[in-house]
Amino acid sequence: MKTIKYSKDSITIPSNKIDWNGKSRYRVKSSLLQPKNHRGIESQQNPNAYNVFTHFFQKESFDFVIEIGTSYGGLSLYLYEQSLQHNFDFITYDYLGFRNGIWSTRQNELKVAWNNKLLFDFRDKDVFSPTTITEISTILQNNKCLLLCDGGDKPKEIQIYSEYLQSGSYIMGHDYSPDNDYFNQHTKDKVWNWLELRDEDIIESMTQHNLSKCDKYYTDFRDTAWICLIKE
Repeated sequence: MKTIKYSKDSITIPSNKIDWNGKSRYRVKSSLLQPKNHRGIESQQNPNAYNVFTHFFQKESFDFVIEIGTSYGGLSLYLYEQSLQHNFDFITYDYLGFRNGIWSTRQNELKVAWNNKLLFDFRDKDVFSPTTITEISTILQNNKCLLLCDGGDKPKEIQIYSEYLQSGSYIMGHDYSPDNDYFNQHTKDKVWNWLELRDEDIIESMTQHNLSKCDKYYTDFRDTAWICLIKE
């Protein structure tokens, strides 16, 4: 397959904040998809997250961006194109055997749009297995990284992998609100209806591994159901 290069118009990113429609799916469109009028690949994100990430990548540079939780591949598609634009390596992990493989076909639409082969580095591995922990931790220890935790157990992912981050690297977790009250008052039915990560779930990891909320990005990411942490 011919190598496809990034162009600034590849991904359709909403330029203004848009009202969330309450759904758990948002389609990421791209000129890398075939046919040219492709409806886009599903992502499990508030659509405003893409503007926040775009601003973030314009300000920060990385050697590696690693995603835990590929799912349908919409966010992975976006991150892959950002990797081509900003010159970092991108890897995404998902364990297709999770829960007996009930979600193992989620990437099929993206594969079809790419002649049945994923263009980015997808690894079908359990991120809690010792061999995969060694694999990821080696990258984290030797590079400036962004690790995105959006798998089946976000607190555990942060707890395990934050230990290995270099100073100045970032780790983020999805389905986040600071606490239950904040979620019910400000997030539910307004931003995102799924809560799998709160401050109390990661405070021990933050203390133990010298993580702090990144002041200049925290609010924007919080408002799209992500927490942004930096290793001091």
